[in-house]
Amino acid sequence: MPRKGPENYRLKVDGLVDRPTTYTLDDLRAMEQTRIVRDVQCVTGWRVPQTPFEGVQLSRLLAAAGVKPRAKAIRFTCFDGTYSESLTLQQARRKDVLVALRMQDKPLSHSHGGPVRLYVAPMYFYL
Repeated sequence: MPRKGPENYRLKVDGLVDRPTTYTLDDLRAMEQTRIVRDVQCVTGWRVPQTPFEGVQLSRLLAAAGVKPRAKAIRFTCFDGTYSESLTLQQARRKDVLVALRMQDKPLSHSHGGPVRLYVAPMYFYL
């Protein structure tokens, strides 16, 4: 799996939006950060209680992009192109959905999907 860092990580927000935008890792770090502490449960059965995540609320990025009224859902594709997932806009705009940069008070490691991963608190921890 390729590694990404400040020099080559990009998060692109495009599609049915008024203002397509590409964020660097430094751009995301400079934005207001939200901290969420919840249990993490994986589809394989393990659970880690009270796990802190920090990052940018996805709803803020969507608002900044100006999601068009006809949009109903968003699709995420990981940077190596292996996985993709979708959320309805209602799900994506929840306050507990983060573009996470930190987990357990440390930068997200490569082995945990870093340097950035989507964290959807009410859903299983996967992909």
